[in-house]
Amino acid sequence: MITLPGIAYALLLAASFRGTAGFVEAGLGALAGGAMVLLLAVVSRGGIGGGDIKLTAMLGAALGWKGALIAFALSQIAAGLVALILFIVRGWRQPMPVGALIALFGALMLVSRP
Repeated sequence: MITLPGIAYALLLAASFRGTAGFVEAGLGALAGGAMVLLLAVVSRGGIGGGDIKLTAMLGAALGWKGALIAFALSQIAAGLVALILFIVRGWRQPMPVGALIALFGALMLVSRP
């Protein structure tokens, strides 16, 4: 619910600080970030939800497409490690929600930007 206003906010910030070029770059980042995860959602047949798609689009608008890709990839690696540990320790065999991990890695990348 906060991701769509977040995308608009990131686009406005990019436009106000970097002008038209910043707005276009942020828009392309949002499109690329969202499209990348949308493609994975289609391929996985619902393994990735709409919230993850919008969240990655928001990160693409704020960080650029490379930042969104890195945050998403790190979240998947971390989720895989957590799932592996849960499988070994408790025999866990359920889907793992990763939206919080995408947000965590995206926030860490936003804070650590130069």
